Amino acid sequence: MKKGLSTLMVAVLGLGASPALAESACSVAPPTHHLVLAQALPAGDREVRGVALSPDETLVLAGSNDASVRVWRIADGKLVMHSTPMDGPVWSVAFTGDGRRVLATGPMGPGEGNFSTNLWEVETGAKIVSRRGGDLGLVTDSSTFIATELPESPLAVGFVDLIDGRMAARWTPRFYENAWAYAHGPAGPMVLVSNDDGSARFADARGERPLDTQPKRLGSAKVALSADGRIGYHQRAAWDAETGRKLYDVAMGRDHSAIQNPIFSPDSRILLVERLNSKEGSDVLAMNARTGAPIARICGAAITEQAVSGDGRRYVANTQTGSAVWDVATGAVVALLDTERFDIWDFALSRDGRVLVTGSIDGVVRVWRIEPEDGPVPNIPAKQRKSH
Repeated sequence: MKKGLSTLMVAVLGLGASPALAESACSVAPPTHHLVLAQALPAGDREVRGVALSPDETLVLAGSNDASVRVWRIADGKLVMHSTPMDGPVWSVAFTGDGRRVLATGPMGPGEGNFSTNLWEVETGAKIVSRRGGDLGLVTDSSTFIATELPESPLAVGFVDLIDGRMAARWTPRFYENAWAYAHGPAGPMVLVSNDDGSARFADARGERPLDTQPKRLGSAKVALSADGRIGYHQRAAWDAETGRKLYDVAMGRDHSAIQNPIFSPDSRILLVERLNSKEGSDVLAMNARTGAPIARICGAAITEQAVSGDGRRYVANTQTGSAVWDVATGAVVALLDTERFDIWDFALSRDGRVLVTGSIDGVVRVWRIEPEDGPVPNIPAKQRKSH
């Protein structure tokens, strides 16, 4: 990975800015904060591919390529749970809505065609259930759903409750579906499905709803759904999930060739997308999720991992030129991370954006506190602890 943190730049636009300002020139801005390492938590000798914070933000969860899941208490770094091994590496992890259970998804063995999802109690470490499923799917306050093939003819795919197998939504696969996004909408669990030909549709307990205008394939087919299940992103545009009507087209400059890596803030107010530029490299455009009005332009390189704080105010990304935290409202660089030392696989941000969790290729989970540059640096030493 090429390291060049000085190339991470911003263009400050301001709320309600016109689409034309989304192409304003980038300018170098020094970070306003620094990262203080609060905990360094060993998670085996393999890559950490997934991290998450508990709902009350007192625990940190990690899944590793060593096929196990670990939970630590942030305050003192104590390991409070270490799972029995899964059938293969762990690719994604999450807490349930009440924080009392954790779940993880990964391939069953060396191949990537079959996946399984496992659920454990945090307090006892006991495995509650293991179910075959293709994706982690959706976690709500009361239930956990996974996307899996249904035993029907013709073939169907659906959301199934991880505990009791209850089906919450279903859809019929079409030729080469290549992107999915999940949310809890007004009618319960829902999905936005993208097809290789550029078409897409929403599906929930009420059935399938295609977009009112099916776009042509325009580069990346990645999709995203707002957490409230009301807005979907597909093919350079935002769509109303109830009606399938296009809400707006994402602002594109004359040198932008494609859009990829869409992500909504957890509060559903902001949509961020990476825009590929053949001359200047990539940038990230933050916009009002409902109207598409640009908020800020973040200039940098291609994104490999990203996350948004729960309040939608901070954004973190691992790019080809370095890792950084930005202020979403202004585009200003908040803090930089030394990626020459930490090759990061996954991020998690606290609700207020003041705590950052990273999972790295060196098998260590790190908890960082984001402190103002002009303030005192807390004396919180990094603690290397053995997992047992």
